[in-house]
Amino acid sequence: SNANITINGPGKVHLFLDGDLYIRNGSRINGAGNDNLLELYHSGDKIEFQGGIGGQEKYKFAGTIYTKAREIYIQNGANFKGKLYSLDGDLKIQGGATSSALLYTRTGNIIINNGAKVSGQIISGGEKIEIFGGSIFDGDLKENGIIAPYAAIYIDQGATIKGTIFANPEKVQIANINHRDSFYRIPNVFNENKYIEEITVYSLTDNPNI
Repeated sequence: SNANITINGPGKVHLFLDGDLYIRNGSRINGAGNDNLLELYHSGDKIEFQGGIGGQEKYKFAGTIYTKAREIYIQNGANFKGKLYSLDGDLKIQGGATSSALLYTRTGNIIINNGAKVSGQIISGGEKIEIFGGSIFDGDLKENGIIAPYAAIYIDQGATIKGTIFANPEKVQIANINHRDSFYRIPNVFNENKYIEEITVYSLTDNPNI
Protein backbone atom coordinates (compact mmCIF):
# COMPACT_ATOMS: atom_id res chain seq x y z
CA SER A 1 0.00 0.00 0.00
CA ASN A 2 0.99 3.67 -0.50
CA ALA A 3 3.36 2.69 -3.33
CA ASN A 4 4.25 5.33 -5.88
CA ILE A 5 5.60 5.13 -9.43
CA THR A 6 6.87 8.53 -10.61
CA ILE A 7 7.94 9.34 -14.17
CA ASN A 8 10.78 11.83 -14.55
CA GLY A 9 12.00 13.27 -17.84
CA PRO A 10 10.33 13.81 -21.22
CA GLY A 11 10.42 10.22 -22.55
CA LYS A 12 7.37 7.96 -22.72
CA VAL A 13 7.17 4.87 -20.49
CA HIS A 14 5.55 1.62 -21.71
CA LEU A 15 4.42 -0.87 -19.07
CA PHE A 16 3.22 -4.43 -19.75
CA LEU A 17 1.17 -6.26 -17.12
CA ASP A 18 -0.23 -9.79 -17.34
CA GLY A 19 -2.03 -10.03 -13.99
CA ASP A 20 -4.76 -8.03 -12.28
CA LEU A 21 -4.07 -4.38 -11.44
CA TYR A 22 -5.08 -2.93 -8.07
CA ILE A 23 -4.16 0.63 -7.07
CA ARG A 24 -5.60 1.30 -3.63
CA ASN A 25 -5.21 3.54 -0.59
CA GLY A 26 -2.46 6.12 -1.20
CA SER A 27 -0.81 4.26 -4.07
CA ARG A 28 -0.56 5.89 -7.49
CA ILE A 29 1.11 5.62 -10.88
CA ASN A 30 2.24 8.86 -12.52
CA GLY A 31 0.25 10.81 -9.96
CA ALA A 32 1.51 14.21 -11.16
CA GLY A 33 -0.88 13.92 -14.08
CA ASN A 34 1.13 14.19 -17.33
CA ASP A 35 -0.84 11.46 -19.09
CA ASN A 36 1.22 11.72 -22.30
CA LEU A 37 4.19 10.04 -20.59
CA LEU A 38 2.69 6.60 -19.87
CA GLU A 39 1.12 3.73 -21.79
CA LEU A 40 0.00 0.58 -19.99
CA TYR A 41 -0.76 -2.66 -21.86
CA HIS A 42 -2.82 -4.90 -19.59
CA SER A 43 -3.98 -8.48 -20.19
CA GLY A 44 -5.32 -9.41 -16.75
CA ASP A 45 -8.95 -9.95 -15.76
CA LYS A 46 -9.48 -6.94 -13.48
CA ILE A 47 -8.49 -3.32 -12.91
CA GLU A 48 -9.41 -1.49 -9.72
CA PHE A 49 -8.51 2.09 -8.80
CA GLN A 50 -9.75 2.89 -5.31
CA GLY A 51 -9.37 5.77 -2.87
CA GLY A 52 -7.78 9.20 -3.01
CA ILE A 53 -4.14 10.11 -2.40
CA GLY A 54 -2.40 12.57 -0.14
CA GLY A 55 0.30 15.16 -0.81
CA GLN A 56 0.64 17.37 -3.86
CA GLU A 57 -0.01 14.68 -6.45
CA LYS A 58 -3.58 14.51 -7.67
CA TYR A 59 -4.14 11.39 -9.73
CA LYS A 60 -4.41 7.71 -8.89
CA PHE A 61 -3.34 6.97 -12.47
CA ALA A 62 -2.45 9.26 -15.38
CA GLY A 63 -1.77 7.78 -18.79
CA THR A 64 -3.24 5.55 -21.49
CA ILE A 65 -4.50 2.06 -20.73
CA TYR A 66 -5.13 -0.72 -23.26
CA THR A 67 -6.81 -3.59 -21.43
CA LYS A 68 -8.43 -6.99 -21.89
CA ALA A 69 -9.89 -6.89 -18.36
CA ARG A 70 -13.43 -8.16 -17.85
CA GLU A 71 -14.03 -5.81 -14.90
CA ILE A 72 -12.80 -2.23 -14.50
CA TYR A 73 -13.53 -0.14 -11.41
CA ILE A 74 -12.67 3.49 -10.67
CA GLN A 75 -14.19 4.22 -7.27
CA ASN A 76 -14.16 5.69 -3.77
CA GLY A 77 -12.53 9.01 -4.63
CA ALA A 78 -9.99 7.70 -7.14
CA ASN A 79 -8.98 10.20 -9.84
CA PHE A 80 -8.10 8.90 -13.31
CA LYS A 81 -6.72 11.08 -16.11
CA GLY A 82 -6.04 9.90 -19.63
CA LYS A 83 -7.44 7.39 -22.08
CA LEU A 84 -8.84 3.95 -21.36
CA TYR A 85 -9.42 1.44 -24.18
CA SER A 86 -11.24 -1.72 -23.13
CA LEU A 87 -11.97 -4.67 -25.41
CA ASP A 88 -14.82 -6.55 -23.75
CA GLY A 89 -14.84 -5.43 -20.11
CA ASP A 90 -17.53 -3.59 -18.18
CA LEU A 91 -16.55 -0.23 -16.68
CA LYS A 92 -17.91 1.13 -13.39
CA ILE A 93 -17.05 4.61 -12.08
CA GLN A 94 -18.61 5.30 -8.70
CA GLY A 95 -18.33 6.68 -5.20
CA GLY A 96 -17.04 10.20 -5.85
CA ALA A 97 -14.42 9.03 -8.35
CA THR A 98 -13.44 11.25 -11.28
CA SER A 99 -12.25 10.52 -14.81
CA SER A 100 -11.17 12.88 -17.55
CA ALA A 101 -10.29 12.50 -21.26
CA LEU A 102 -11.51 9.41 -23.18
CA LEU A 103 -13.26 6.18 -22.19
CA TYR A 104 -13.73 3.48 -24.84
CA THR A 105 -15.37 0.07 -24.49
CA ARG A 106 -15.67 -2.12 -27.57
CA THR A 107 -18.48 -4.31 -26.22
CA GLY A 108 -18.61 -3.62 -22.47
CA ASN A 109 -21.26 -1.68 -20.58
CA ILE A 110 -20.59 1.54 -18.65
CA ILE A 111 -22.11 2.52 -15.29
CA ILE A 112 -21.43 5.92 -13.66
CA ASN A 113 -23.12 6.33 -10.28
CA ASN A 114 -23.00 7.50 -6.68
CA GLY A 115 -21.59 10.98 -7.22
CA ALA A 116 -18.92 10.12 -9.80
CA LYS A 117 -17.80 12.73 -12.33
CA VAL A 118 -16.64 11.98 -15.87
CA SER A 119 -15.46 14.65 -18.29
CA GLY A 120 -14.39 14.30 -21.90
CA GLN A 121 -15.71 11.65 -24.27
CA ILE A 122 -17.33 8.23 -23.99
CA ILE A 123 -17.28 5.86 -26.97
CA SER A 124 -18.97 2.51 -26.54
CA GLY A 125 -20.07 -0.42 -28.64
CA GLY A 126 -21.77 -1.98 -25.61
CA GLU A 127 -25.45 -2.51 -24.92
CA LYS A 128 -25.89 -0.25 -21.88
CA ILE A 129 -24.76 3.07 -20.42
CA GLU A 130 -26.19 4.26 -17.09
CA ILE A 131 -25.53 7.59 -15.37
CA PHE A 132 -27.39 8.14 -12.10
CA GLY A 133 -27.13 8.78 -8.38
CA GLY A 134 -26.12 12.45 -8.59
CA SER A 135 -23.27 11.72 -11.01
CA ILE A 136 -22.03 14.13 -13.67
CA PHE A 137 -21.01 13.64 -17.27
CA ASP A 138 -19.36 16.78 -18.66
CA GLY A 139 -18.73 16.73 -22.40
CA ASP A 140 -19.53 19.56 -24.79
CA LEU A 141 -21.90 20.13 -27.68
CA LYS A 142 -19.25 20.11 -30.44
CA GLU A 143 -16.43 17.61 -29.99
CA ASN A 144 -16.98 15.61 -26.82
CA GLY A 145 -19.99 13.67 -25.65
CA ILE A 146 -21.33 10.13 -25.78
CA ILE A 147 -21.06 7.99 -28.90
CA ALA A 148 -22.93 4.72 -28.39
CA PRO A 149 -24.87 3.55 -31.45
CA TYR A 150 -26.05 0.23 -29.94
CA ALA A 151 -26.57 1.15 -26.28
CA ALA A 152 -29.66 1.72 -24.23
CA ILE A 153 -28.77 4.91 -22.33
CA TYR A 154 -30.38 5.62 -18.96
CA ILE A 155 -29.80 8.93 -17.14
CA ASP A 156 -31.72 9.49 -13.89
CA GLN A 157 -31.65 10.16 -10.13
CA GLY A 158 -30.32 13.72 -10.14
CA ALA A 159 -27.57 13.15 -12.70
CA THR A 160 -26.13 16.06 -14.68
CA ILE A 161 -25.52 15.62 -18.40
CA LYS A 162 -23.58 18.03 -20.63
CA GLY A 163 -22.79 17.29 -24.26
CA THR A 164 -24.06 15.61 -27.39
CA ILE A 165 -25.41 12.07 -27.27
CA PHE A 166 -24.91 10.20 -30.54
CA ALA A 167 -27.18 7.22 -30.07
CA ASN A 168 -30.50 5.82 -31.17
CA PRO A 169 -33.00 8.37 -29.75
CA GLU A 170 -35.49 5.59 -29.11
CA LYS A 171 -33.01 3.96 -26.72
CA VAL A 172 -32.18 7.10 -24.72
CA GLN A 173 -34.13 7.55 -21.50
CA ILE A 174 -33.57 10.80 -19.58
CA ALA A 175 -35.72 11.05 -16.48
CA ASN A 176 -35.22 12.88 -13.17
CA ILE A 177 -31.98 14.75 -13.89
CA ASN A 178 -30.48 18.03 -12.71
CA HIS A 179 -32.12 20.18 -15.39
CA ARG A 180 -30.67 23.44 -14.08
CA ASP A 181 -27.06 22.44 -14.80
CA SER A 182 -27.66 20.09 -17.73
CA PHE A 183 -27.49 20.97 -21.42
CA TYR A 184 -27.49 18.28 -24.07
CA ARG A 185 -28.75 17.35 -27.50
CA ILE A 186 -29.58 14.06 -29.19
CA PRO A 187 -29.30 14.47 -32.97
CA ASN A 188 -31.36 12.05 -35.00
CA VAL A 189 -28.67 10.31 -37.02
CA PHE A 190 -30.49 6.99 -37.41
CA ASN A 191 -33.35 8.03 -39.68
CA GLU A 192 -31.69 7.20 -43.00
CA ASN A 193 -28.67 5.49 -44.54
CA LYS A 194 -25.44 7.49 -44.51
CA TYR A 195 -22.65 7.13 -47.03
CA ILE A 196 -19.06 8.40 -46.99
CA GLU A 197 -18.41 10.18 -50.27
CA GLU A 198 -14.84 11.36 -49.79
CA ILE A 199 -11.93 10.85 -47.39
CA THR A 200 -8.91 13.16 -47.31
CA VAL A 201 -5.66 11.74 -45.89
CA TYR A 202 -2.70 13.93 -44.93
CA SER A 203 0.71 12.25 -44.66
CA LEU A 204 4.30 13.27 -43.98
CA THR A 205 5.48 10.82 -46.68
CA ASP A 206 4.87 10.92 -50.41
CA ASN A 207 3.51 7.38 -50.68
CA PRO A 208 1.83 6.39 -47.39
CA ASN A 209 1.05 2.69 -46.93
CA ILE A 210 -2.65 2.57 -46.05
